[in-house]
Amino acid sequence: MSQLARQIEVREPYKKQRSLESQPTISPRKRITKGEKALWTLGVITVLALSIFIVSKQASIYLVNHNINNIESKIEAATDENKKLAIQKTKLMDPKRIMEYAEKHGFSLNINNVKVIK
Repeated sequence: MSQLARQIEVREPYKKQRSLESQPTISPRKRITKGEKALWTLGVITVLALSIFIVSKQASIYLVNHNINNIESKIEAATDENKKLAIQKTKLMDPKRIMEYAEKHGFSLNINNVKVIK
């Protein structure tokens, strides 16, 4: 036998096997049942509802934090104003200033009539 004939004999059984294997197999169609559709729909609706719920809660938390920051800034401003007024009060209560004001308006100092108020 020639080399060419031997190659043909060797290849032929493989070609037959390949041709049998290469035929597409027809698989049955997979159908989605009504129950599966209902479950998927319920799942999607649940995910959407949860996402909307989470976003709305985050928005309300943001608004509350914003209001807290505004109130804290107002408290800080009031505290600063109170400190300034306390300093002004101590300056106005200085005995030297009170004596100068009294002498300027014609009052005299009588030690027997002086009362210390705190």
